Amino acid sequence: RKILWEMKHLEKSGPVWIGFSCHPQSTTPEVMRVHDESPAAQGGLQPGDVIVSVNGNRVETFRDLLGAIHCLPAARVARLRVLRDIHELEIELEPRLAEDRLTTRVLNHP
Repeated sequence: RKILWEMKHLEKSGPVWIGFSCHPQSTTPEVMRVHDESPAAQGGLQPGDVIVSVNGNRVETFRDLLGAIHCLPAARVARLRVLRDIHELEIELEPRLAEDRLTTRVLNHP
């Protein structure tokens, strides 16, 4: 479904970029860093947030999170449920194709 959606709407497909980092050895998908001007930053994700679901699919481990992100189509709104302090919030963001991110970086930084 991801490939079909991207090909229909973007005329290309590939891995997506959301723009945050988690500690890969952590047992929970806690956000360590949010990259400037990324979909994650634009959606309001913050360091310390713990991601508990992606598009309604429960996320309990870093590996679960990687699998959920891998299935996200680019340029289509994704909904992340996060724990921030003692509150559960929903964050909407729009993943970008990773190759588009690299092209933008090259063009903006000679």
